[in-house]
Amino acid sequence: PGTAPRNGGTLSVGIEPGDAEITLDGQRQTLRSGQNRLVIQLEEGVHRLVSQKAGFQTFETDLQIRRGRTLAFNVSLAK
Repeated sequence: PGTAPRNGGTLSVGIEPGDAEITLDGQRQTLRSGQNRLVIQLEEGVHRLVSQKAGFQTFETDLQIRRGRTLAFNVSLAK
């Protein structure tokens, strides 16, 4: 990943299953082929992450991104 925005930080999230649909602040995100983590630079503040896949429970959460920091976590969708 490149440098974080001047007033932002980095989000690093692992999603299982890897082919689940991911939206961040209403915009669809795509993992690159062979990746199992979404790494994205975001402005400081609260951002909404939604992950869903047919046959699994939808996961939704608000994330607090802090300037100069990396927020890392994992999501495993439940059936």
